[in-house]
Amino acid sequence: MEGFRASGLFQDFRASSDAFHWHGDTFAVPQGALHVARSAAYGSQAFVHEDRLVGRLFPLESTEEGVERLLRHCSDEITEGPHIQDSKTIRNHAPLWSPKAWALLKNLLDHMAISPPAFPPASRAAKRSGASKVALFSFKQCS
Repeated sequence: MEGFRASGLFQDFRASSDAFHWHGDTFAVPQGALHVARSAAYGSQAFVHEDRLVGRLFPLESTEEGVERLLRHCSDEITEGPHIQDSKTIRNHAPLWSPKAWALLKNLLDHMAISPPAFPPASRAAKRSGASKVALFSFKQCS
């Protein structure tokens, strides 16, 4: 069992899925955690620690309305580059991924609620990359 399938929390995820991204942050997978997702843009998209703590770079909770607000108020962050889409492309894709992302988030949270964490949250191992990345792209399970 590899990637998503190695953690029961991600059992509803396909081997390759689309998700919205608007960020310049990334993280290193903490020691002892299971690296479960990556993308062409970021080597670390998600990890799980002891099936209790999840770190993910893709915001499944994004809504079409939230994306529209980002496009209206933060469009200056959209630059040209690999894995970065223009406002029109982002706007056109939002109705396609948003309902699926919310369903995945609900299932992920349901799986996490089965047994609550028995340890304090780990510290965030994030670093600022210096440039925002705005995209809808596929992430894949790690093997």
